[in-house]
Amino acid sequence: MDVFEGPLLGLVLAEAEFENPEDEETFVPPPGCVAELTTDDHFTGGHLARTDREHLRAGLAEYGVALP
Repeated sequence: MDVFEGPLLGLVLAEAEFENPEDEETFVPPPGCVAELTTDDHFTGGHLARTDREHLRAGLAEYGVALP
């Protein structure tokens, strides 16, 4: 789990790993998980290192998520 500070304050990313495709297909995210970002390059480490708060807000808005 990654908890961000500074311009990314409020962003928390969690990662799950699976031993087989069946486990991945049946995975139910825990309460509080609000968006699946696996295939979104905007939320990779390299991109986030260069992201400012306004771009983060815009990216999360695409998922219906608002930052304070």
